[in-house]
Amino acid sequence: MRKYVIILSAILIAAPFVLLHSKSRGIGVVRAYPNPFNPSTDTLTVDGAGLASATNIEYTVYDFNQEQIYSSSVAASSFTWSGYTKTGRRVSPGLYFIRIIATFGSETGLKYIKVIVQ
Repeated sequence: MRKYVIILSAILIAAPFVLLHSKSRGIGVVRAYPNPFNPSTDTLTVDGAGLASATNIEYTVYDFNQEQIYSSSVAASSFTWSGYTKTGRRVSPGLYFIRIIATFGSETGLKYIKVIVQ
């Protein structure tokens, strides 16, 4: 019984990150580099071979409090982020999450990447 309570608690805590689709598929290996990165000297690049056949890819950056910082929807398998919000503010040092939602025809893939900003 305890095992189910822990899993349910984890799902409720991560509720903003839950994605429900009737069909899903794996995205494969996706990398973010350099990681950690410093926005004053670097640009973060996210790419992966598994994203090449996607028809649309949505990249969303969240801070540690699960607040959306930046988002971009493109048809490219590569994404760059300068470490700034949509409003042009530089983000604070810390841990960030990049949610990747890729559409492959009628299927959807989901992946999260952790990024450290210095």
